[in-house]
Amino acid sequence: MREHDVSDDYLGFFNQDDVFDIKDYSGRVWRSLSPDDQAKWVDEIFTYYRKQGFPYPSLDEETIGKNLWALRSRAPRVREDGEILWDPLGGTLCTHYFPHLWEVPFRGKKTAMDAFLNDEWFRDAIRFALRIKDTVTVTDIIGAFSLGTKASVGVVSRFKPMAAKAIWERYAPDNGICYDYACGWGGRLLGCLSSKKGLTYLGVDPEPRTNACLNTLLDKVKATYGSVKAEIHKCGSEDFCPDEYRGQADVAFSSPPYFNLEKYSDDPTQSHVKFPSVDLWLDGFLIQTFTNIRTLLKPGGYLGLNLTDFDNTKIVEGALDRLKSLGFIEHERIGIQMVQRRGNGQDTSQSFKSEPVYVFRKP
Repeated sequence: MREHDVSDDYLGFFNQDDVFDIKDYSGRVWRSLSPDDQAKWVDEIFTYYRKQGFPYPSLDEETIGKNLWALRSRAPRVREDGEILWDPLGGTLCTHYFPHLWEVPFRGKKTAMDAFLNDEWFRDAIRFALRIKDTVTVTDIIGAFSLGTKASVGVVSRFKPMAAKAIWERYAPDNGICYDYACGWGGRLLGCLSSKKGLTYLGVDPEPRTNACLNTLLDKVKATYGSVKAEIHKCGSEDFCPDEYRGQADVAFSSPPYFNLEKYSDDPTQSHVKFPSVDLWLDGFLIQTFTNIRTLLKPGGYLGLNLTDFDNTKIVEGALDRLKSLGFIEHERIGIQMVQRRGNGQDTSQSFKSEPVYVFRKP
């Protein structure tokens, strides 16, 4: 899933700015000031954040717990046609536990960290927040990096936990084994382990920082929910097919790397580094991943694939052809509703679109 939003409706971020009177810097007041006083405010806010360092959004322990229990208690919203409706609950957990996501390039654009370290772009973000917001807190500044600067900042996607929960619960039986073949930012982990169906989560991610963050998140989930069954392996899906899980998984689902759309790192374990062209990626990474999944699934087990073409890179047709060549049977296609933000500047309105999940069955 490749959404571009940088803010959510959530059980909110801890206000890191309580240690400073940043709340006194009201956008409403700023807009009434003279140009000289407006510039002074921008300088003061700029100096504050420069001293504090990058404005990582974070949650306090109480809020983390509230989010986790809200995930456990809430049921996904799904239309009769199977489309999963937008629900951002839990998205801030993915943001909190994976701070390096602000350093990951998306579509070759500048990152939020790039914008923060550039004086001009950072001041643009502050001015943008003051123009359209009443505050300049952490989340206001983070949002302004992509909406209000000349840097053309891109923000990597985070698969929403409630959408993942809907998919795991649709295809997995009670006490089933769910295999996430590209863990990423933890949304599918949260969706699986917050389910009341007693599901087991099995995941892989080779990127060192991401894998470490996944395990930190998993530790918190275990401490909150008590007994959960989960394993996270530090390897790529093209190399994962352990004997003990052959023929055991009920569902395999993920949103795998869209070739080089998001370059999580230049680590040699990354699929876009190991397989540096689309054809190599399809025939090296993806088909070997599908081959391993076929071995890991039970007869009749499901494989779900969230994948879309991007820019001039066409990968969906090739991916589906390779699934069929391995004997997978088309089952259905469902949609996931997602927010699409429009443009740069004053327009921060939202609209929705649907991304596909292609579902196949093992014979």
